[in-house]
Amino acid sequence: MNKFLLFVSILIAALLLSCAKESAYPEAPVSGAEIVIDTLPLKPDLPQYFTYLGPDRKINLFVIRIDDEVLSFLDACLSCTPRRGFTFSDGYFTCRVCGTKYSVSEVKHGIGGCYPIRIPGELKGDKYHIKISSLAK
Repeated sequence: MNKFLLFVSILIAALLLSCAKESAYPEAPVSGAEIVIDTLPLKPDLPQYFTYLGPDRKINLFVIRIDDEVLSFLDACLSCTPRRGFTFSDGYFTCRVCGTKYSVSEVKHGIGGCYPIRIPGELKGDKYHIKISSLAK
């Protein structure tokens, strides 16, 4: 009986840990129908992650400054499991599912079918605007 309880406990712990892989980030700043991000604190080649709390789900995204251009992406892989996203360390993104690793300069284009999904946005002064409607697409 003790072995059975130990097995069940280990199984439950493994399931809980595997579900904890989805990241939680600061809430995306929303103004009307847009996410509006202050770009002044953005450091070159360092993503800033956010979670948009939509009416029916959470959407993780990141904004990054690359070569004086501000870009935005879903924290989701185009071809792998969409909800797992990427880790970032020492200038490299790594897909949490397939392990594909690439540098910041490659994030615009991706490698093969594995890369973050680009979100259209517009820089207006020092604010980066992302239409919430573009997240549904």
